[in-house]
Amino acid sequence: STHAFNTGKGGKWADMSWNHSTGGFGRRVLGETWISHWGVHKKEATKTVIEPGSEKSPVLKGVGEVFGDTDVYEAAPPEDAKILLRGIVLKGMNPTDEPADYEKKTKKGETQKVNEPTMPVAWTREVKNEAGTTNKVLSTTMGAATEIVDEDLRRLIVNGVYWGLGLDVPEKAEVTISAEFKPSNYGFKGFKPKM
Repeated sequence: STHAFNTGKGGKWADMSWNHSTGGFGRRVLGETWISHWGVHKKEATKTVIEPGSEKSPVLKGVGEVFGDTDVYEAAPPEDAKILLRGIVLKGMNPTDEPADYEKKTKKGETQKVNEPTMPVAWTREVKNEAGTTNKVLSTTMGAATEIVDEDLRRLIVNGVYWGLGLDVPEKAEVTISAEFKPSNYGFKGFKPKM
């Protein structure tokens, strides 16, 4: 969702594009646009840890460690964001793999180890809209179809809906997938018509 719109340079909705100078919809509303793959794409997975001080967030009720087979994205949400989860870049594609340990440059040109500090992967914001009311926003850089198999990620998303609607979040929301779910792997040019 950080880079949901790619409208091009001209036109009425150009300022919503992920690569607009403002960061588009992703940066202005969600809190971040797409910057870069922080981990190595398709080679290093993500395991989450709860941000200290966020343990009592209603959005995290019943949410444990989330594992995702996509890599961590570089992210620097604004100061008004309440970070819920951070993503540990793993050395491989399994939840038992060790954390990666190498250096990388951020968009700002600062060199740091990939897990020192770890990047935010889920946060909430409350954003005033043009009508003068407040939108409650849950953002996560996780959520590929292959990651939705993770019960804790599904619960995070469902909890976010309860929270966003102003409803009490259950202690452990029911998130069982009610039908067969065999997601295909993420990537480009994988669509095969008339299979």
